[in-house]
Amino acid sequence: MTEAGLDAAARSLRAWLNRQQFSDLSTPEVTAFFTESVADWATNQGYEVQREVELPTATRQNRTGRLDLQLRHRSGKGRLISIEVDRGTKEWSLEKLVQAAELGHLALWLRWSRTPVTLPIPPTVRLIRAQVLKRTTLTRAKVYSLRPDNCGWQAFDTQQRHRCLDDRPRTSISPASGSRGSPAEQTSMLTKHSGRPVIASPAPEPISKCCPFS
Repeated sequence: MTEAGLDAAARSLRAWLNRQQFSDLSTPEVTAFFTESVADWATNQGYEVQREVELPTATRQNRTGRLDLQLRHRSGKGRLISIEVDRGTKEWSLEKLVQAAELGHLALWLRWSRTPVTLPIPPTVRLIRAQVLKRTTLTRAKVYSLRPDNCGWQAFDTQQRHRCLDDRPRTSISPASGSRGSPAEQTSMLTKHSGRPVIASPAPEPISKCCPFS
């Protein structure tokens, strides 16, 4: 049941992120975008969102860390969900999530980069990879974009080998190419992050009164 709940949470978050899109955001703006997207997903699932939550005990490195996001379901049922959002492969982030999993939390690591993850992912953590595109502007600034259906997740199989599920870049879709799905599923344009246009998620569904992941 533990792995089933962890996998279900990873699939749900990946599906949510695959409906997101943005263009030409800086590194801090991308991290902020994904953090807010995860918070929106959590709220839609009936969770209360806490940010920068301190872990109650020190890790194996004898350090006390803070989790980017920690989710608690409004029903009071189910397990806490701990989430880290990173651009790079931070061993410290993974260490914090391992500790959170040892405390009984569902642990998710959202990493937005196209470079491979070199760290071994333990069976108690699920890695979600957002395959962003990078370009350099005429002023030599590095900006990033995300197209729909470019997020995958990595799981752990019974033979102790990592396997990647739907973790491959999809065909890029330009913002001018039109919307996907029915009108109810189409996204609406917002202005966020320094006035740049980004795509928000569809209108949220009714919040579940029961914890969807356990």
